Amino acid sequence: MKQFFLTFAAVILGGFVLLAIPFIILNALVTVAMSSADTEIKAGTFLKIDLSDPISDRDMDTPAHRVRGYMSGDNSTEHGLNTLRDKLTLAAEDENVTGLMITGTDATANFANLRDLRRAIVEFKTACGKPVYYFGSSMGNGAAYVASAADSIFVAPEGSVLLTGCTSSKLYFKRLADKYGLGFDVIKHGKYKSAVEPYFRDSMSDEDREQTMRLITVLWDEMRDTIASARGIAPGAIDDYVDNLKGLSGNVEAAQKLGLIDRGAYYDEFQNTLRAASGIKDDENGDIVNVFDYKADNDAEMLPTSGVDKIAVVYACGQIYDGKSAGDDANIYGDDLAATLRELRKNSDVKAVVMRVNSPGGSALASDLIWREVKMLKAEKTVVVSMGGYAASGGYYISCAADHIVAEPNTITGSIGVFGMIPNAGKLADNMGVSFDVVSSSKNPIVTGIKPLSEPVLNALTNSVETTYNTFVSRVSDGRGLSFEAVDSIGGGRVWAGADALSNGLVDQLGNLDDAIDYAVEQSCVGDDFKVEAYPKLDDSMTAIMKQMGLSVRAGIGNALLGAEFNQVEKMRERLKTPEGLVWAVCDLRAE
Repeated sequence: MKQFFLTFAAVILGGFVLLAIPFIILNALVTVAMSSADTEIKAGTFLKIDLSDPISDRDMDTPAHRVRGYMSGDNSTEHGLNTLRDKLTLAAEDENVTGLMITGTDATANFANLRDLRRAIVEFKTACGKPVYYFGSSMGNGAAYVASAADSIFVAPEGSVLLTGCTSSKLYFKRLADKYGLGFDVIKHGKYKSAVEPYFRDSMSDEDREQTMRLITVLWDEMRDTIASARGIAPGAIDDYVDNLKGLSGNVEAAQKLGLIDRGAYYDEFQNTLRAASGIKDDENGDIVNVFDYKADNDAEMLPTSGVDKIAVVYACGQIYDGKSAGDDANIYGDDLAATLRELRKNSDVKAVVMRVNSPGGSALASDLIWREVKMLKAEKTVVVSMGGYAASGGYYISCAADHIVAEPNTITGSIGVFGMIPNAGKLADNMGVSFDVVSSSKNPIVTGIKPLSEPVLNALTNSVETTYNTFVSRVSDGRGLSFEAVDSIGGGRVWAGADALSNGLVDQLGNLDDAIDYAVEQSCVGDDFKVEAYPKLDDSMTAIMKQMGLSVRAGIGNALLGAEFNQVEKMRERLKTPEGLVWAVCDLRAE
């Protein structure tokens, strides 16, 4: 009997231990995620910007996102330009910070954010006169663009400075789909609306080639001219360097001869430059601290004042979906963003709203719900839009009602057009010996995924797309003070670079987020006593952490089963996911 009770007690104790293990692991993850070590800044320190680190519009360094990173095996943190600008402002006045070091062979941020990053570096130099250096083993387009803001550029002697111009490429799936019996019912309005072309064409349409060529020409001209001006090189000489593939020579001699870099140097030689600037002895190494780990004594001064009046900065980044988020802070959900804008409209302390839009679009329904809240907000307060890398299609839809729109010259915007796309695998199923049948109470059942759409359904969806396009153009016409015909003439799904959008009336000003905030401050007459606050508020609660863990577990299982192909499957799943209403307003153009 004694042995029985001992065994019974051991089983009960073991059960409690097993039950406790998940909570112990969770507590450890949360503790690690919540912890952040302050980095001591010694005299002679150089701050480092690594261009290979993910940099987005808004800093997402929250406990929930750190837990997700640990769970998925990705420990990189998505830092934001907002934080970087604040850090550089403080570093300019910090006597312990000697200067700035830029590194990274190429950049992960989009063109507009790279331009904003480069501007922040120039402002740092102008404010304090401290040296800025670049060092990389090699250097590509984005790195060369940002590095041109540095006082001196060093690249490893056997590295490369591979400027390639701007290129846009697409994959086309029509023959693959035909081969395996996968079909697509596609309805679109706008001859330039090219997002669906890969599913029913083998190559670019003339319209897509036209708009893409114009877009990448504007993007390259801005990048090339900026580098040329900063380095004292003729733009034509850079074009010659690109066209004749001089960056593929196997070393940096051609780049140094042209003036793209100052000299080839190994890292130990580059360190001598840092030592000389810091006044450190030859046998000592100065501290190099990542700019996002930098913490100054005057961090509290990052807020301009302690006033009651607020300028709200609302971040609308990612693809636009219907409904509410389930822990996904990387995209826009119509109900969530509409609720945020509604709350700001009712908040008497908020005097103006700046909406930072970095989105290629998405659900037309969700875009319209957000548009409505922007319009209602505009009736009571100043609303300014700051466009990032993308504010196209649905991204432009949610922007067009604002009082004032600010874009970077290399922002991708416009794409005023609509499409609906429904895949069907009927032929594929037949080839595999799979059959199906349908029973419905409707005379015209909507059956998707297993057969082509019936003519009545196809006609109804076509009418839906046409109606949505007319609504889209009307929204832009109303918001921008242009005639319907004028908007239609620059619409049709065509994408525009920010510089062209300024000329055709889609935007009001070229500039960055700070310029948009300055305009909002001026128009709302808040004076000097105000706060700038970011919305939506990032949720650091246990609920948010649990949601992020759920997303991470899903990603972990997917990666375990599919490996590197999981990300491709996810991209395809997102593109084929049909939002409520069956209609998308999305731009799918990328330039590299």
